[in-house]
Amino acid sequence: MYKIKKPVCFRFLDFSTRELRRHYCEEELRLNRRLAPHVYRRVVALVRQGEEFRIVGASEVQSADEYAVEMEFLPDDLRLDTLLLSQRVREDFVTEVAGILANFHRRAASGPEIARYGAPDQLIATWEENFADTEAFRDELVSAHDDDRIREFVKAFLRDNEYIFRRRQSEGRVRDGHGDLHADHVYATHPPAIIDCIEFSARLRSCDLVSDVAFLAMDFEFYGRRDLHDRFLLAYNQIMQDHDFPRLLPFYKCYRAYVRGKVEGLKSRETDVPESERTSAAEVARRRFTLAYRYTWEPLRAIVAVAGLSGTGKSTLAALLAERTGFAWFRSDAIRKEIVGWDAKTPARSTYRAGIYTSDLTSRTYREMCSRAVTSFERGRGAIVDATFLRREQRDELRALAEKVNAPLLFVWCTCPEETVRQRIEARVQNPEEVSDADWNIYLHQRAEQEIPGSDEPDVLYLDTSQPPLQSAMQVEDSLLPRAVPVPLLSPLAPKLPPPLP
Repeated sequence: MYKIKKPVCFRFLDFSTRELRRHYCEEELRLNRRLAPHVYRRVVALVRQGEEFRIVGASEVQSADEYAVEMEFLPDDLRLDTLLLSQRVREDFVTEVAGILANFHRRAASGPEIARYGAPDQLIATWEENFADTEAFRDELVSAHDDDRIREFVKAFLRDNEYIFRRRQSEGRVRDGHGDLHADHVYATHPPAIIDCIEFSARLRSCDLVSDVAFLAMDFEFYGRRDLHDRFLLAYNQIMQDHDFPRLLPFYKCYRAYVRGKVEGLKSRETDVPESERTSAAEVARRRFTLAYRYTWEPLRAIVAVAGLSGTGKSTLAALLAERTGFAWFRSDAIRKEIVGWDAKTPARSTYRAGIYTSDLTSRTYREMCSRAVTSFERGRGAIVDATFLRREQRDELRALAEKVNAPLLFVWCTCPEETVRQRIEARVQNPEEVSDADWNIYLHQRAEQEIPGSDEPDVLYLDTSQPPLQSAMQVEDSLLPRAVPVPLLSPLAPKLPPPLP
């Protein structure tokens, strides 16, 4: 196959002349042979002969009508994003890719000219460019709420960690890497092929090694494979032994997700792109920006208890909070059925406090749910518990557990008009995927017995969930943010990398 460069000129690249296109074809060949020598064959010249073109080696002719990179053909069904969508990614392949990247990074060129791209002022400038580029679709593809939070997170992180960025410059951890390491550029060939590094900009290609690897890690999460994200990073850092990893990963994953959101957002505005593709790009952009927002929560942890009567939208809110913060979600309805050995979606409707809803089993369910939440917090990940918590005693038991581990705790007491509750309950009774067994009669019993939190419970946010779920989630997040505490990190002292090979 042959890859030809379009005669375009943008702020970040210039392919406007034939000689520039030849130069960057040669750069593409040189740079990509570092990771995929079996894919990148040579630079060729296209010479017109009548109505056709003759293809020869670029060095074989004095001039040409165009230049191209000759490459091995790579089938789409071996591309990593395709494999992720079809659930066909092997764990050993992910480990192999991690090893290839780690060894590539250890050999990658470094030095003062490259290290300068990792300076705090360079990072600030890059972020400012991205923020300027996304202004056009702020409020449309990324909410002002989320975008403001991302900007605050970036500003604070760069300020608080300036010394780490400067230390990593001097340690040689800013290197001439790949720069565009997402799933579309990885192929499950033998050996794996990692292609399409940035050839047109040393500034965009040269970066902190964590930034390079964060791109692919972010993509694993985008495709819903947190397990592969974890395996990939563990395998990579077992080789690299970079102790700054936990601190820097959320920042750089946020950056990579934000950039991908920007790219898709710009595509959604291109008039020469078919409407269906523009619509798809806009939806992908929204998901990328949401992921970038979620990474601002990754360095933080707390416990959130989403409580209230059945039908008030607790699980809808809890699921959305889990998606937007990355906190672990523990749902009493599912844990209760797990305890008795049932599938979560197995119907178990019965009269009030009968069947699997006896007081004893409810107590066991709450103990298990709250224990899992506290364990998650201790291991560095925030937790969301999703249950009615109708009795003061149940809330106080969670408070006691949270206090033992110094976990910030926020109860969210969900309420909404009864007509809304009735409509929601009637709708979910018809849904075979629904986990909850509560019906209207259960709701009436709960309403009669509930112990509504009073003014002596200051850790409670009272929330009207008749508003759009996203608005409710943002309200909870704004209340939670000042309470959340940092995730403990490893020592910031990192071993020296060996010098790059000649």
